[in-house]
Amino acid sequence: MKVLWLCNLPTPDISEKLGASLSSGGGWIASLYDIMVSKNDIELFYVFPYGVDKETKGKTRSEFFGFSILKGKPTKYNPELEETFREYLLKINPDIIHIFGTEFAHQLSMTKAALGAGMQDRIVVSIQGLISYIAKHYTQGLSEKTIRGWTLRDLLRKDNILNQQRAFEKRGEFEKQTLSNVNHIIGRTTWDRACTNQINENANYYHIDETLRSGFYKKNWSFDKCKKHSIFISTADYPVKGAHYIIKAMPYVLKRFKDAHLYIAGRKFDTPKSIKSRLKLSSYPKHILDLIERLGLSNKVTFLGPLSEEKMIAQYLKSHVFVSPSVIENSPNSVCEAMLLGVPVVASSVGGVTDLLEHKKEGFIYQSTAEYMLSHYICEIFSSKATAELFSKNAKARAKKTHDIQKNADDVLKLYNDIAK
Repeated sequence: MKVLWLCNLPTPDISEKLGASLSSGGGWIASLYDIMVSKNDIELFYVFPYGVDKETKGKTRSEFFGFSILKGKPTKYNPELEETFREYLLKINPDIIHIFGTEFAHQLSMTKAALGAGMQDRIVVSIQGLISYIAKHYTQGLSEKTIRGWTLRDLLRKDNILNQQRAFEKRGEFEKQTLSNVNHIIGRTTWDRACTNQINENANYYHIDETLRSGFYKKNWSFDKCKKHSIFISTADYPVKGAHYIIKAMPYVLKRFKDAHLYIAGRKFDTPKSIKSRLKLSSYPKHILDLIERLGLSNKVTFLGPLSEEKMIAQYLKSHVFVSPSVIENSPNSVCEAMLLGVPVVASSVGGVTDLLEHKKEGFIYQSTAEYMLSHYICEIFSSKATAELFSKNAKARAKKTHDIQKNADDVLKLYNDIAK
């Protein structure tokens, strides 16, 4: 069976083949990729965005094709890419065209190319996030002044928070077109099923859970080894991830636990040491830093910067609690990773989170706008070893079933065979 994948990032082995100049990610895709390329009856073709105005192709464990992208124009559709994909599809004649995600214009290009090549019934789309719905929540918890404000960097790039939301909305139009033109959709939560059904009620929906990065299956959190009263969040890069809520919750936590400390992975934007570095700040990082300063938290928040898989695992294991304060999510991999390691979790009740985590059994879930409840639940875990260990045990047991590597791969293969037939 010939299977073509369209993904947003190269796999680690493709990155290495190309000189490791590209960031590899999509950890769960990489894990599934490892299984697929080991199958004798699967011939895999891997397609991904390579760079601005440049293409590449080659072979590692699969044939790959890196296509050209438009510079700085994520909200613009490129009709030339559609023709490139159509020629590629006609050359390969895949039995399955698996599109991972719907957030970018190139996913619509592949869908249209497949339609033009008479291959509509071979398309299956995996839902990651749903940008058309995420756009609705983008500015939750932010003041109008913050939403509409500008830094010098924002003015130069025409990219303040409001414009970022509008860009999500424009990209969401591509997403809706993509989903309206396919017959097969893979999802994993009540939220993504509800949203995709509203866009295309005639599509077949299949529940298939994700496989996580391999390293997360090998380690276990321990109460006795974690740094007590430490809080970890996986990113504060943009408003949807809700870092402003956890920062607002910190003063309440510190009233009860004076040694509490928040660690933030992802893009590092510590307080700028120079005027030049401050001028480079965009509105949301500036808002976060201003909030930290106003609440007197400068010595209570540490930005860790981007972390490799190994370092990310180490940080999870050091943490007393993992928090997901997002304003919207489908099934956040960070929550899934924490659960699989057994790290106690507090998560906002948004999107598909309630399909992953049972309140008071496997962690705590709180109303996303109620930072006072977030702080309460953090303190509940800090104050009870028994609660932390109970959540750790239950969450890990659930996550091992949800993210079973072999079962999830078998489910994908069964779907491929069903569609091909």
